[in-house]
Amino acid sequence: MKNFHMALTARQPVDCFFFPDSSGTIEALGGLSDCLPDHVQAFGIVRRTGPDNSWSLRDLADYSRECLSKVHQENAICMIGWSFGASLAFETTRLLEECNYSVKMLVMIDPEPPTKPLREDYFSAIKLFGWEMDKQNVNHDDIYATVITNGINETRRLLPPSIANAVSINQNKNIDIFSRSLYNIIKHLKLLVNYQPEKVVHPECVIYIKAKHTNHNFNEWQTWFKSKKLFFKELDGDHRSLIINPNVQIISNMIEEAI
Repeated sequence: MKNFHMALTARQPVDCFFFPDSSGTIEALGGLSDCLPDHVQAFGIVRRTGPDNSWSLRDLADYSRECLSKVHQENAICMIGWSFGASLAFETTRLLEECNYSVKMLVMIDPEPPTKPLREDYFSAIKLFGWEMDKQNVNHDDIYATVITNGINETRRLLPPSIANAVSINQNKNIDIFSRSLYNIIKHLKLLVNYQPEKVVHPECVIYIKAKHTNHNFNEWQTWFKSKKLFFKELDGDHRSLIINPNVQIISNMIEEAI
């Protein structure tokens, strides 16, 4: 009878793929991964390296699709992306569907809207670093030189809040770490500025999480989903507090219930 009971309550294994923010640091999503149930197997999508200015979001998504296909077996697929990673998870889902993969769940945690509203902030940032509008050559040396000249606090003040606030508090104490983090953020912001979804995706379930203190608009993403289940939740806090407790536990519970 015990074995029969276990068979009834067994959960379908799930391969869960995590896409981090523009820092590319997968450990930032470790808290959410730790909260998920035992039948969920977590994989971190680490972004490729290469000539930065030749990348597009679709290039990164195609590389993510290749990585995913190498480890995925027959389990259900769940895609979880935070910030920049949410847009990348969406685009990777689209490519997977084109290759006849079925995505069970797409979880988008506070993504930037897909309708290019970041263009003004991005151009304000590149003006600060002395880059030409038509070339937009994102490079670390210019950012580092600007931070050396102005200092960390003044550089943060001169940047648009959406960019300055994306740098975590832990990265504010060291100029090299701060400038490197800022470089990664602006490099990925350039990809979002030039990105527009091409096709609607069809995962079985979509979970969209928004921070109460960000101005991201769910309606701008909603038209790109055709799913049986669509859940929207606004949580207390800002963009970064979504990936720490108590919010990660709330998100984990939503994922477990939907799976």
